[in-house]
Amino acid sequence: MWIPRKLRQMLADRAKSTQLLAEIAAGSDNQQRLLNDKLTEAIVALNDVSNVLRSRLDAVVAGSNNQQKQLEALIAGLNNQTRLLNEKLDSDITNSARQSQLVGKEPNWPNRRIEGAAGD
Repeated sequence: MWIPRKLRQMLADRAKSTQLLAEIAAGSDNQQRLLNDKLTEAIVALNDVSNVLRSRLDAVVAGSNNQQKQLEALIAGLNNQTRLLNEKLDSDITNSARQSQLVGKEPNWPNRRIEGAAGD
């Protein structure tokens, strides 16, 4: 049987088109696989960086919390010292006021001695 030339050319063109489509599909699948591999590598690298940064951030937060506790202890100590100094100052002022009142009521003994010594 004899196939007309036009029919043979059409079938050949169709087979060639099918082969080209298969090659395009294979190339597309290969590109998709390569992109997926690169994306997976990027995700793994980002996870590694994220883990390192997370551990560093945790260390910074822990250090910050420790410093905050130290500052709070320092502030509490300073507040206590301030309270003690204020109490001492209040006591000294009270004692000074009492002494001033007592000195005003007592005779001036050193002056009397000086006068008595000069009169002798």
